[in-house]
Amino acid sequence: MSETPTPVTADSVYKAELEAPEHENAIAKAGRFVAEVASRAFGDDSSAFTGVAVVVRRLDDGAEVRRIDAGNYESDETVLAMVREDLASLSPEDFLETWGEGTEG
Repeated sequence: MSETPTPVTADSVYKAELEAPEHENAIAKAGRFVAEVASRAFGDDSSAFTGVAVVVRRLDDGAEVRRIDAGNYESDETVLAMVREDLASLSPEDFLETWGEGTEG
């Protein structure tokens, strides 16, 4: 008698985190911070200045599978929660079908 295999969820293959751009140097970070502070002072949501994205990486080699720029920190946190929920509930194949495969520019 064969046992039914345990379903594999995407979180056994991938992880999701908020990441800043790798190429950004200290001057660019400082400039983005100043622009964000000035933007908030004038009542803008400063979404153009967050500089973070939700990044999905393979656990085995750290390769980037998906990069999602949600627009601002609050949205990034919401998207991160949605991605992590799908990682925990979908198969790897279904996750990639839902969120797409490859990076978003």
